[in-house]
Amino acid sequence: MSSSVYNLLNDQTDSDDWNQRISKLSLRVHDLKKEISDNIVQSYVDYMPLMTSMKDEKLGQKLDQVKIDANHLAKSFDTIEQKKLDESCREFRRSSVKHEKVLQLVKALNTLYKIYLYLETTETGLNKQHFMVASNSLEEVSNLLSSITDQAFLETKIFAAIRTELVIKKQVLYHDIIKYWDGVIVWNTTESGSDEFKLKLMTDDDEPVDLQDLIFSLYSAGLLVIKIQLFAEQCLERFIKNVITDPCNYDVMITETPEGAFLHLKKLQCKSEQMAITAQSSNTWESKIAVMEIALEKVMKMLNFLNVHLLYVKDAKQGRHLMGEFGKTIREEVVKTLIDCCLEESVPDTKEELERYEQVSNVIKSFESSLVDIGFLNVEDGNLMTFVMNIHSHFASRRTTLILKKARDILDKEMLTTVQNEEENCNEIDRDICKFLEHLTHSEDDVIAAARGSETNPNQTNIAELAKFKISQNIKELVVLIRETLDESKDCSLECAERICEATTYIIETFVSKAPLLEREFGAIPLAAAIFHNNCWYITHHLLQFSSQYTRYFDEEGFKLRVSYADQVVLLRELGLKWFLSQMKAQRESLFEIIQPLRAVVQDPDEDKYPTAEKCIKQILLQILQLRKVWIGVLPDECLLQCIAVLVDAAIGEFVRSICIVEDVVSSASDQLQMACGLLQEKIPFLFKIPGRDKNDLSWRRSLKEWNRLEELKLMLGSSLKDIVDRWSDGKGPLAEAFSVIEVKNLIKALYQNTEYRANAITKIRKL
Repeated sequence: MSSSVYNLLNDQTDSDDWNQRISKLSLRVHDLKKEISDNIVQSYVDYMPLMTSMKDEKLGQKLDQVKIDANHLAKSFDTIEQKKLDESCREFRRSSVKHEKVLQLVKALNTLYKIYLYLETTETGLNKQHFMVASNSLEEVSNLLSSITDQAFLETKIFAAIRTELVIKKQVLYHDIIKYWDGVIVWNTTESGSDEFKLKLMTDDDEPVDLQDLIFSLYSAGLLVIKIQLFAEQCLERFIKNVITDPCNYDVMITETPEGAFLHLKKLQCKSEQMAITAQSSNTWESKIAVMEIALEKVMKMLNFLNVHLLYVKDAKQGRHLMGEFGKTIREEVVKTLIDCCLEESVPDTKEELERYEQVSNVIKSFESSLVDIGFLNVEDGNLMTFVMNIHSHFASRRTTLILKKARDILDKEMLTTVQNEEENCNEIDRDICKFLEHLTHSEDDVIAAARGSETNPNQTNIAELAKFKISQNIKELVVLIRETLDESKDCSLECAERICEATTYIIETFVSKAPLLEREFGAIPLAAAIFHNNCWYITHHLLQFSSQYTRYFDEEGFKLRVSYADQVVLLRELGLKWFLSQMKAQRESLFEIIQPLRAVVQDPDEDKYPTAEKCIKQILLQILQLRKVWIGVLPDECLLQCIAVLVDAAIGEFVRSICIVEDVVSSASDQLQMACGLLQEKIPFLFKIPGRDKNDLSWRRSLKEWNRLEELKLMLGSSLKDIVDRWSDGKGPLAEAFSVIEVKNLIKALYQNTEYRANAITKIRKL
């Protein structure tokens, strides 16, 4: 071949001789193509074994020799002087094109030969369980097939057969590595129900399979991440969560045998560790810390086992340990479970425990550092230590929760179980309630609005000292709890103090939220209304004291913390007034209903109805007397007297108005009405007598606006026209102070017949 090229360059050959040599080279290439093609068809199309005479080495040598001759001829074409080939330029170009096709064919044959060798290598690797070799060979075959761009070749039978063989080999590889992976990790559950984990690292064959080889094959197949994630989720559900949530009830055991390493999670029949902890210390918080340390120790023991026997292997391409992918899958859930079940339980309940929390901080820091060392956590994943660093905030939240729980337990107690308020600095509580009771004739909403308006800024008013009265026992306990909570905030940091002081407002909100339930249950009971009223005022009194006392203390300590209960005070007073005034209103309406039969007696003076009239008066007195018995000792004395005065005044006013509107009163009815007025005047003073007070005290009469009207009405019922005119005294007498002109004229018309004397008397009833 080289001599022909030399002759060509020295013009010793003609065009025909040149074409003859190219044709011979083409024939050699064609023969070589046929030989390779037959071998591939027999192996991958017809699935027939290769002929024993075929020698791979000789075939490769032939292919290499043809490739060398073709490249040598190509270089010869490049060096031919163009001027010497002018005559055969056209033939030379045709020969060049033909030679290019020969080169492409040689390249394709070389590619097919490489594919053939890689497929043979894959088969050998699968048979010997060299998964990395098989995986690399299949990847090379896939790359070679992707490099072929000749559309004509892509449509051939050989190409389709190779593609099919590639798919089959990949499926076989995936099946083998998955099968072997399933043999490496085996899950077992014993009959007793506890989970048993078995990690097998070696097969029963004489030659062990390289774990790194298996991991690389799984990664190349795109199955590694899925398998590690599934394995991590199984470990989380079967091991880690059980150990974290109930560490004293499970035992973690590790054993190693020639067959493999085993990790067992066994459920204990008796909580021996937990009993030991209880015996060791009676401190509940210390027991919780001990349980937390056991949980962390067992979790670390399991993770170290997994890291030593499996997850230490690196991803061959990215250089990452499997523990990183393992942790990435479950680290968030593990950390959340640790915080919820361990760290939350380790939050101190008292200030003394908070001062000893440093030991817990050291344990958590060491545990988190160990997780970072094995690659389970990243350096930036510091959620555990973040929780520890915010322990003061968690402590405040825990204290708030415990305080509110205690407050709810206190408020769930019976409201009608009362105790006497015996504070030495007591004086009066009822100045405002008495003022509102004076306006009870108005609507209830007006009274409540007046109460709200009077408490616009309670912190700027003088704090009223409390009178002796009865309150619910649980309310006294509630106030003690508020005081203790505020005292606790003195020894805390500013952040804790703010949160703990805020808990006292939550206590008040809890009390307020239960008010509608109490009113629904005891709303019709006068005693309950009085006690609830006292409870509200008792709480507001102490809230005002606490606000002033503790704000001054925090100012002296340099804390920018203001303790204010202005909104709560207004709301509590409004609640107490609303229920109590609604009860007073109900009592007043009941008295009005009792007075209704009197009108029938006046309008129809039948002797049979006289006992009914007397019965009404006695029933009024009896009802007020019974209410007095219920409230005496419960309400402060002044408040009790004012409440009785309001109801008595309302009854007297309704009694007088019922008579004033009558158009005609006969003499017999007049006598009965006069007796009724006398009965009221006789019995009402007994309603205002309270043990321990001056029996001759008539201060109660100042609260009865209708008392003078009752007295004047009694005099009018038994007086003559002249006496009535004299008591009027041209609008300046005592009668004019009690009744209006119209009322006196109507009574005169009802009591006396239409005579000239009556007319003269009526004309004198006027105001000058």
